[in-house]
Amino acid sequence: MFVSYRSDDRRWILKLHDALRHLKYDVFMDVFVLRAGGALSTSLDEGISNSAAAVIVWSKNYQTSNWTEGEYNALQGRRRAERDFGLAVATTDSTPLEGMLAGDIATDFSDQPEGPCGLSLLRLVLGFARQPLPKGAVGAATEIDSARKRYMAQIKAARTNDDPDRLIELAQSIDAPWRDSPILGSAAAEGLIAAERYDAAAAVLTRLRNEFPEAVRPRQLEALSARRRRDWRQAQDILGAMYAEGLRDAETVGMYGGT
Repeated sequence: MFVSYRSDDRRWILKLHDALRHLKYDVFMDVFVLRAGGALSTSLDEGISNSAAAVIVWSKNYQTSNWTEGEYNALQGRRRAERDFGLAVATTDSTPLEGMLAGDIATDFSDQPEGPCGLSLLRLVLGFARQPLPKGAVGAATEIDSARKRYMAQIKAARTNDDPDRLIELAQSIDAPWRDSPILGSAAAEGLIAAERYDAAAAVLTRLRNEFPEAVRPRQLEALSARRRRDWRQAQDILGAMYAEGLRDAETVGMYGGT
């Protein structure tokens, strides 16, 4: 799966990476694949050529980038040449689609700034294979999405109210929105770290690492917690392992350098 995006949208893109990896997709994102000294255009061309499908993450940032225009044209070329090549579009804001994408049906994620999940994510991945939504999926996914929004509002309220005990209580939930994505758990752990409840944050992050072993954000938060506790050795161990694995997004590398 090739992901075409603008670097300004990287924080959301990392959560898309986590979601696709959890669904067992092999994801090509330049932030993780490219190496210092490597030819950028060559690596991107190879990534597009070797992918069975792609997603364009359309936003106001993507629209104004000359660099992403090259990826956009290459992906459109593959779609014209190969009928089996799946190309889906995800929108993160209200920017209208342009060019050859103008007639496409895009999956709208504008109401999911915390990351892609639920019904919208299901629509996106089925769109790659040109498959309709299974019977009953819309109602089930919509119900989970509604519950996720309620939980996220409660997490934000607990942080506003300086109530880390409420965050701990919420994070112990076994409801579906907490188990199908690391988004809620990561938000709760981030609040606990901010409240200096490091042991409680560690418990939440351990569960996330077990349930979502491919996810990047829980590992970043583990390193953040270690840095806040001035446990530089643990932070270096976590970030060094991520760096060695090729998880070299700007936030991870910046945190690593800071240790």
